[in-house]
Amino acid sequence: MSYLKMGFNFLKYLLISNPIKLLVLITAIILFNYAGTIPSEYVYYDLVSQSKDGNTHVYVIRSHESNDDSSYDIYSSNKPQKVINNQLVVWDYHDGNVVLYVFSAILSLVLLILTIFCIVNDEDDIGWDMRGCYTKAITTLIYCELEGEIYYYMIMGRLIEKRKDQIRFTSNLAREMRIFTMSDVYRLPKFSTKTQKRNNILNKLGIN
Repeated sequence: MSYLKMGFNFLKYLLISNPIKLLVLITAIILFNYAGTIPSEYVYYDLVSQSKDGNTHVYVIRSHESNDDSSYDIYSSNKPQKVINNQLVVWDYHDGNVVLYVFSAILSLVLLILTIFCIVNDEDDIGWDMRGCYTKAITTLIYCELEGEIYYYMIMGRLIEKRKDQIRFTSNLAREMRIFTMSDVYRLPKFSTKTQKRNNILNKLGIN
């Protein structure tokens, strides 16, 4: 349960700390998802003549770009194209799909380069601040027990520190207590206050 709580809070802090990057990432995903969905179509060209130059099939067609019947275009392909009723049939892939793919790739590449740069140069300020988000997530597992005027700071049944005064005004208690990873947590000694021990005994006896 502790891991689920920490994982959820890590994602929450990651969202809060990186709204612009996440917006770019979501945009890239949406663009990629919609790329290829814009309908393409077959285009019919009036065929004037056709020939073969080596392995290349060459078609002379009337231009769609001009109203002049004497305006021609050349269409070439390494494969023979379909001709129906003296018309060349060409599959026209919609340019909008290409644009969506290109923009999605650019946004993804920018995020990837930024992420790699921040990892290599240890730059959390312009990166995802994953370490800060991770330690904040660990902080949510830290709790304090007061017993005999002593404050016991613990995490997952392990003692971090005991002190006479309570820690105040910090948003990242784990970092302040030098706990940066779960390995740091597992190196801490297991501990229970007298109150916790008593409650555990009562629970076992079914009294609580």
